[in-house]
Amino acid sequence: MKHERRSHQRKSIRIACSLEMMCGTSYHGHTRNISDNGVFMESCNVTVPNRNGNTPGVGDLGMLRLHYKRGEISESISARCRLIHITADGIGIFANFSELTEKELVVLDKILKANSDRI
Repeated sequence: MKHERRSHQRKSIRIACSLEMMCGTSYHGHTRNISDNGVFMESCNVTVPNRNGNTPGVGDLGMLRLHYKRGEISESISARCRLIHITADGIGIFANFSELTEKELVVLDKILKANSDRI
């Protein structure tokens, strides 16, 4: 049996998301899972160099955006983030959800409780 090292429980939720790195590179994909302090983002082009020849590295900073629907209206919440793990199919991301506004925290809580991007 594998020992779980994480202090925050992960929930398997598939939500459209995007990641904009400080260097200007952006990635689009879906979450594989979300916890109180981060996400694993599935994206097929993570290891492809950007136009400057750079690929993302562990420790790089950026902005994570989670996209959701409130009725028929598409909205998103954003959090500053840091890359903590990179694989061929995605990125482990530490997200500063603690910096979200009270309204954004309510939205994140609704997403986690509903296991859905529709709230």
